[in-house]
Amino acid sequence: MSESPKMYHAIVILSIVALALLNGVALYYLSTKPLGPTILTKDEAQANIISVTGTGASYASPDVAYVSIAVLAQSATAVEAQQKNAETTSNVIEALRRISVAKDDMRTEQYSLRPIYDLDKQQRIVGYECRNTLRVTWRKVDEVGTVLDAAVKAGANSVGGVTFGLSKQKIDTLTVDAIKLAAAEADSKANALASALKLTIVGKVSASIGAPYVPQATMYELKAGEPPIIPGELQVTITVNVNYRFA
Repeated sequence: MSESPKMYHAIVILSIVALALLNGVALYYLSTKPLGPTILTKDEAQANIISVTGTGASYASPDVAYVSIAVLAQSATAVEAQQKNAETTSNVIEALRRISVAKDDMRTEQYSLRPIYDLDKQQRIVGYECRNTLRVTWRKVDEVGTVLDAAVKAGANSVGGVTFGLSKQKIDTLTVDAIKLAAAEADSKANALASALKLTIVGKVSASIGAPYVPQATMYELKAGEPPIIPGELQVTITVNVNYRFA
């Protein structure tokens, strides 16, 4: 065999060996390198991060009032007490309907029937008392006294009080405004902190928002002939947490 065929066979063998080595290296590299996007470690993910909390509060006048009205009826028997109460309560409901209180805006908040004992400590039952407490939702907060007048004239003989609040629609609107204010405060804090540390904010990494907080409104006592008490404003407060990346 001449030198040329020998050289040719040697080149072919070397090429095969080299290709096998390259394939082996490639397979080893692929087997040791994770597939898909690179997942940062916890320390890498938290690097160069500023965490800031912002709070926003928006205010509005109450647009709904909740009035507590009760009917008490007493009689010698439990059945008679219940019947008298049911009759008077029906009259009160009709009177409230006449001033445009919707059926869905009235509900029984409490109902009770209890015995009445004598006062000589003999524990002798001398009668029964039936109590039916209605919770009325009224949206004309500046005319809440109208509810009281109509109910008392129809036979209601116990008035608990009134609580002013915010409707769901008003709370939703105030929540959006409060979120914007909270986010703006978070941005302001982050920029101030970055400036103080001579850093540059390059973007936001993540953000979370807390549940809206609506303070419990105070219950005011109502008396016939007196003007209703209307609070100035109620508020909705929101807190947001924002993580900023800096360079």
